Amino acid sequence: MNKAFNDMDYHDVREIAALVYILKDIRNVSLDGFISTLENSKVSLNDTIREINSEMRYISQYNRVLEDASESSSTGETLRISKIVGELVISGADANYITESGLELLPWLCDSLATFRQRRMEDKRMWSYIGLSPYMKEGMTAEKFLPFDWEKKKKKEEVTDKDIAIAKALFGKSKK
Repeated sequence: MNKAFNDMDYHDVREIAALVYILKDIRNVSLDGFISTLENSKVSLNDTIREINSEMRYISQYNRVLEDASESSSTGETLRISKIVGELVISGADANYITESGLELLPWLCDSLATFRQRRMEDKRMWSYIGLSPYMKEGMTAEKFLPFDWEKKKKKEEVTDKDIAIAKALFGKSKK
């Protein structure tokens, strides 16, 4: 089929059958054989979809919601699993491990890769800052020298008097 999940027509029974075929990880039968078996057997596609939904609900309790999901969907770019897996393999992950472990590990692997890249970029920034520090104005920090997007997103929360009053009330340190 070679379609992204976003591009699938969920009203087309053949595409739903292909999705079930992939999700059930059926390797001993071709896709056409699986579809003909579904058409000729007493097992309905709805029962299989209910079973997959149950498995997905179980798995989803261990997943976390990605904070920047709205940003990636707003760009209009179709995200394919092959692109994610390709990036992980190019970054040094074992292709056999990724394909055999299943899709549920992809968010964890992507998060680990992002953390690794972030730390590597921060290390490079620090060494650049150290090398150029004799030529910089006094008071310049590495963060001011080269701010990264993830640092810009972090906003310092200000502690208000109301917050202090609540904390004192909670910890029993208010004036008596």
